[in-house]
Amino acid sequence: MKSALVGKRAESVVDGAPTGVIRSADSWVKSMPMLLREGSTPVVVRGRVDVLVARDDGTVAVVDFKTGPTDPVARYGPQLAAYAHALEHPATGGSLTVTATGLLIFSPGGFEAAGERAALVGGLHWVDMPRNRAAFEAFLAEVVTMLDRPEPPPPSPGCSWCSDEARSFPLA
Repeated sequence: MKSALVGKRAESVVDGAPTGVIRSADSWVKSMPMLLREGSTPVVVRGRVDVLVARDDGTVAVVDFKTGPTDPVARYGPQLAAYAHALEHPATGGSLTVTATGLLIFSPGGFEAAGERAALVGGLHWVDMPRNRAAFEAFLAEVVTMLDRPEPPPPSPGCSWCSDEARSFPLA
C-alpha cells in the first residue's frame, strides 16, 4: 500500500488527510538523546515512519498506516509523537518541522480474484492525531522512572503497563 501511494497527493487519496505529496516510505528515524528531569536514563527515540507527507508549506506530516479495526486509536499517540520528536530532534542530519500526525486506516471489506491476481478491497479513512507534547513527556517520564528502579516491580494482574486500555494516551 505504501509504495502504491508514494508520489500521490495525500488529500486526493483520502478525505481529511493533510495537503501535500506522500514521500519517504519506511524511513528510519533516531533522535538525539534527551535527559528528562524525572530520571537519569537518557532516552533515544528510534523507529520506522510509514510515510511522510511533504506539505506545501515546507513542513511534514507523519502518517502511520493501520489495517482493520483500530479502537481505541489513542494508543497510537505515543508512537506518532515519538516519530515527530525524532524528526524534529534528529541524531544526525537536519531537523524537520512536523505540523500534523495521523493514521491512514485501511478497512478490508472484501476479497477479489481474477485469473492469477487477487486483492483485498475496502475503504480508507484518515484519523487526525493531534500531538500532545505534555502527555508524551509524561509518558517518557513514566518509562524512565520504571527503568531507573533498581529492580523491576513485581508482576500483578492490575499492572497498568500490561493493559492496553490502561496505556491509552490522551490526544488533547
